Amino acid sequence: MKPTEGLALFSGQQDMENLGLGDFLLPPAQSPFPGLGRRLDPKKPYFACRWWQSGLSRDFLRSTWAWIENSQSGARMRARPVDSGPAESTGRVADLSPGLAAALRLKTDDVCTVTIDDSTSEFGSDFSHAATSAPTAFSGPKVYTTAEWGAVPAKVSFFPEKPAVGIVIHNTEYPNRPPFADTEAEKAAAFANARTIQLDHMNNRGWSDTGQHFTISQGGVITEGRHGTLAAAAAGHVARGAHAPGANDDWWGIEIAGNHVAQYLVTDQQWASLVALCKWLTRLAGHALQIEPHDHFVPTDCPGKIADHIDDLRAQVGG
Repeated sequence: MKPTEGLALFSGQQDMENLGLGDFLLPPAQSPFPGLGRRLDPKKPYFACRWWQSGLSRDFLRSTWAWIENSQSGARMRARPVDSGPAESTGRVADLSPGLAAALRLKTDDVCTVTIDDSTSEFGSDFSHAATSAPTAFSGPKVYTTAEWGAVPAKVSFFPEKPAVGIVIHNTEYPNRPPFADTEAEKAAAFANARTIQLDHMNNRGWSDTGQHFTISQGGVITEGRHGTLAAAAAGHVARGAHAPGANDDWWGIEIAGNHVAQYLVTDQQWASLVALCKWLTRLAGHALQIEPHDHFVPTDCPGKIADHIDDLRAQVGG
């Protein structure tokens, strides 16, 4: 790629920023090249692909996401199309960014599947794609996203994904409190707790982001934990977490707010949200999921007395 070469899908830096891709570019101080193509951050999840104007328009591609899957391992990542190519003479139909290829453990000529997700583009498509189930995937309980509760950026740009195997139940062991009667007050408390957990995990434990995938407040408010959790869940996948050794890659981690080590203090609202969330994740996975307490995997006092109610949870989720 020439130093001045641009990207086929974008007219300039401002154009990319308008589409939420400003952080895909290296700051000018880190790249001496004026062209957008040479300023792409190699660690970000993007790819170049060949397309036909009669099938997929430039406007569609520049505002959508795709799923890239390692055909051998089944590992899957979301990525953005950014450019046209590679040349037809190469025999390839897509080139992945170095960071994306490394995360999926793909070499230059390895086989992978690229699935364009038409649910993520404002322009839509007349074509049927493997990801067309995504628009209905979020018809479960309300889950407030990392953006909604004010998460800081993770230390990495994305987390590898794998098909879901199960759900691990935790308790935060933070102070207990009764639910707020006012829904806005409950939501504000849940958001504040999510921010506290993220900063604790990143600053005190040295993790890349919030360790768990979901947290349920005393009033039943569900917040997304790790960045990318909801996007991966739409395909029945787990974004790699940090909540239980041996289960981080393909088990969702759900934290129940409060300390339940000495006494079971799960509120009715929490339990209802937990059952609804587990049922929804099961539908997204497309098969029955194992549900286990944290202490199933390692010696720990987590999730405390909640472990005594796991059989009830399994019955309600499976019923």
